[in-house]
Amino acid sequence: MSGSESSDKHAEESVETTSGPVQSAETAESPTLSEPAEPAAQAEPAYSALADLIPTTQTPLPLPQSTSTAPLDVARQPGFPQPGYLQPGFTQPVSAQPAIPQPAIPQPTSPQPAYPYPGYAPAAYPQPTYPQPAGYGYPGYQQHAIDIPTADPGALKRKRKRLWIIGAVVVVLGLISAGIYALLPGRTGNSIVSVVTCKSADLTTCLINAPAGAVRLSANGDDQWPQQTVSTAGLYAGNITTDSPGVGSSTTSLLSQDGVKTVAHNDWNAVDGDNIDIVLLRFSTQKGAQAWNSTRAAEILAAYPGSTVAIPGDSTNDAHAATKPDAKGDIDAGYSTVVGQIVLNVSYSSPNRLSAQDLQNWAGTELTSLRTAPAPAADAAPTAPATQQVACGSGLQSCLMATPGDGQAWSNPTDSHWVAGSSLTSAQLVHLFWENASAAVQQQVLTNFNSDGVANIAHEDWTVNNNFEQADLYLIQTITATGASQLNSSNFGEPVWGGGLSGVSYTIPNASNAQAWYTNKTDSSGFIDFAYTTTVGNVIVFGWLYFYGSLDSGTANSWAEPELDRVGGSTQTAPMGLFSLTAPTLPAASPGTCPASGDCLLPLPAGASDTTTSSYQNGESLSAPAYVDQYEAGSSDAITTWLNSDGFFSAEHRSWTASNGATADAVLLKYTTPAQAQAAAMLEYGVNASADRVCTDTAVPDSLCLAAPVSTSDLLQKETIWVLAWKGDYEVSVSVSISNAADLVQAYTWTQQQLDMLPAS
Repeated sequence: MSGSESSDKHAEESVETTSGPVQSAETAESPTLSEPAEPAAQAEPAYSALADLIPTTQTPLPLPQSTSTAPLDVARQPGFPQPGYLQPGFTQPVSAQPAIPQPAIPQPTSPQPAYPYPGYAPAAYPQPTYPQPAGYGYPGYQQHAIDIPTADPGALKRKRKRLWIIGAVVVVLGLISAGIYALLPGRTGNSIVSVVTCKSADLTTCLINAPAGAVRLSANGDDQWPQQTVSTAGLYAGNITTDSPGVGSSTTSLLSQDGVKTVAHNDWNAVDGDNIDIVLLRFSTQKGAQAWNSTRAAEILAAYPGSTVAIPGDSTNDAHAATKPDAKGDIDAGYSTVVGQIVLNVSYSSPNRLSAQDLQNWAGTELTSLRTAPAPAADAAPTAPATQQVACGSGLQSCLMATPGDGQAWSNPTDSHWVAGSSLTSAQLVHLFWENASAAVQQQVLTNFNSDGVANIAHEDWTVNNNFEQADLYLIQTITATGASQLNSSNFGEPVWGGGLSGVSYTIPNASNAQAWYTNKTDSSGFIDFAYTTTVGNVIVFGWLYFYGSLDSGTANSWAEPELDRVGGSTQTAPMGLFSLTAPTLPAASPGTCPASGDCLLPLPAGASDTTTSSYQNGESLSAPAYVDQYEAGSSDAITTWLNSDGFFSAEHRSWTASNGATADAVLLKYTTPAQAQAAAMLEYGVNASADRVCTDTAVPDSLCLAAPVSTSDLLQKETIWVLAWKGDYEVSVSVSISNAADLVQAYTWTQQQLDMLPAS
């Protein structure tokens, strides 16, 4: 016996055993209210396959309406889907039965793109407090002055946009406790500097004074930077960051982005010919200071690949020197560190060879001075970009009203697509209500559900009084309130009744925002159909009630009003796009397994679908411009220039969609040296950090993590986690985006798996 034959058999049996309305269109006419228990027989109508939806005591669904075979006009305003027997968005009249037009399906709404850039990275370097070491200008340190006949220092000239003064011929050597210094002709003095008490509101109080005999660097033309104590970001950029190809040209905009407030500096040429420019930059937040410190530290690390100089009191950041003298014979060096909201930048040079003693002395003393200032207030906690009204936050099922005391759930549905469960997927709902629509129409509707951010669907049904009165209720919850409103306007509304029926507007008491209608007469099954809908925050409520013979307004109100009240009473204001950033628990790192000459790219994770060929770069091989266009679109030319100058050698990537729906992209970038790989990761963090939330997991060394802001217009509320890490001469970039959450677990898991594959160098 076929499925439809079996259903018909159940219908025939129900005629013999129930006192309710006749449930089989094949064996009896629709009963009247006066005689519901003994319905008269009627001729068998032609219902086509929809006859399986005829309600029986076993399958209490309302009688299906016939539909039209006319093609669907997807541009029309859709009608409201009629559950059980009315297929929304589809019309198909069948021979002898009057047609009931179904709601049309509008053009699909394109899903919002993933956030501006895939992922991000680093937390800025925390600045620990260290005890003050002895020596190099700290309290208790003494240095003997060496008196030399004085001469006019006015002859010192400063090359434009270069800090360093050219050392003169050495004529006197002075042996002092900090080292051997070469004194310039006619100069007298020393290298001793002292700690000052810093009042961070006035950066000039935080600058240490020049040692005895030192002279300030001279201006060159209209460049007044050397002579100014309080200066501008533009002059800072033109005199300090010119050692950074490409990115150096963006210094002013990056400083503005990071929230710089004040720039102050002091410079001098000491009696031994060593030059220094000490720059203090105060930012509005500690996060902004940390972002710029990471950017500038990366620039220094890349620009000065020579010897490393430890600065007393700083175990986090070092100074770095050039490998050989510049055109004037000077050895240049740079240093960057952060204390609270203040970034300390040092540009330094020694004639002929690096004099590390002065660099350590002067930079270390300035660092100690900065730490005399009171600690700044903690940055304000990140705030959501917007708020929205949401409903049923404790669970969508909790918003379904209690079944009436004598109500019983529908059972044994003859429609194979009908779902008796309390929750449905979007696909199940679409297949149920658009059952007879073409595959293209069903896909269109499903696209709307997905792009508008449907997250949960709850359902309940009941029948009372021997199926004379029935209800079928649905709640559709979207990620955003905007998504619910958009989906409601595109796929729900007043039913296109058809079959000679028309809708009569109805007002549900105490539900001014709800719409409701009932049919002007009974349908072919003898039922008055009643539909109502509303949107509450991010929840669409739609329900169908069926009354045999005539409308029972009292029962309709007693069923619709409590459901609407239950959903409405659950509303609350909630932040948008501020998902928890909980660090994952990761296994211990393992030794690298990839040979230096082998393919070291992370393989496709288990259960994932490879999307590399359809991603921003078809194929694994990746150029610097292609990588930068994807991750640094706002400053691609500048960063491409910088990466190439930083020793970029090659890159490869793989993209995929994980089993939980997260989309990911892993990039492995190879550089000439380990320092260059580290500099690249630090710079990418620095130029992006000010706008993002930091999510660095300290359990994974040499890694940085950023969570990109979630757009309020993104109906899927996708959060992108970007982890940057380095090992040997490799930089690792892993970005993971997922809807309505921040997926740190997979982002860091995949990052560590990639790091584990790499050789140490």
